[in-house]
Amino acid sequence: MTFTRWRGLFPLAVTLHNWEEAWRFPAWSQATVGWPRPVTPAEFWFAIAGLTLAARVITGLSQRMGPQSWATYLLVSDGAAMGFNVFIPHVLVTVRSQQYMPGLATALLVNLPVMSGLIYTAIREMGLDGRRLLLVSGGVTGALLAVLPLLFAIGQQGARLL
Repeated sequence: MTFTRWRGLFPLAVTLHNWEEAWRFPAWSQATVGWPRPVTPAEFWFAIAGLTLAARVITGLSQRMGPQSWATYLLVSDGAAMGFNVFIPHVLVTVRSQQYMPGLATALLVNLPVMSGLIYTAIREMGLDGRRLLLVSGGVTGALLAVLPLLFAIGQQGARLL
């Protein structure tokens, strides 16, 4: 498959994964001992809506700006972060807790192949620099980890206002 097709699948994969998590994650986080902090449905939905929208915007920017653009590096780096997310936390938490972590099915069956195909063809077909991609991917992963609690907090405050 071509990079263009993998890029088109990226926002769909993110959306499917986020829907699976939204369906069961808030209740799971409330019942799971050892999970850092339980989240309410409102704060979780707000956070994943923001992340899903961002994936769609980045995809559109990459399509408009071209293969060597900062938007394409950002897109593929977000794909790398989503690929990393398959293993930490989904696989790791499922194995350690011996219970299904919501999002595991789409992480393994959708995100892993889509994100792998996206990264592979970006380097092979689009000529993205692997070292630069690794650096940007680390930054994107760190930024996502930093922004997620902020999105949860905004969603929690918004739910209180309603």
